[in-house]
Amino acid sequence: MRLETPLTAKERLFCGAYARLLLPREAALEAGYPGKKAAAIAGELLCREEIRQAVGEEIRRAPHKDLLPEIVKNGLLRLIFSSAQGGVTAEGADLPDLFGVSEIKSGKNGVEVKFADRLRALELLWEIAKEETPAGESPIYQALLMSAKALEAHGKD
Repeated sequence: MRLETPLTAKERLFCGAYARLLLPREAALEAGYPGKKAAAIAGELLCREEIRQAVGEEIRRAPHKDLLPEIVKNGLLRLIFSSAQGGVTAEGADLPDLFGVSEIKSGKNGVEVKFADRLRALELLWEIAKEETPAGESPIYQALLMSAKALEAHGKD
């Protein structure tokens, strides 16, 4: 039987990040756990009762209505800036990151993998940014504006 011990600073960071993101691997990365082991460590942490209790306390502390927009924005940012190679790994490598995968079909000609539409995710994030802050003031608005201009310039090449 495991004796409950106080959470470490890193474990408390994980609990706060997980309560906000609801993404175990990303919460572990944000808390400072190593990238290759982040998913496994997150799974181990979430198996511990004291961690689950701390996450519950974090969620209760933050108003629920404030969590959903943050989760949506984090998800859109993850779709926009994630690597398309995340869905493909070499045999024996860490588990693939399938967050950006929208569909997987297996047929007689092989496997077809469809990824989420990054441009559509960028447009949705743009709409959220416009609603949250007057035009031109938000740092995310500025980043989206630069991204949109880069996409536009890339499309003209």
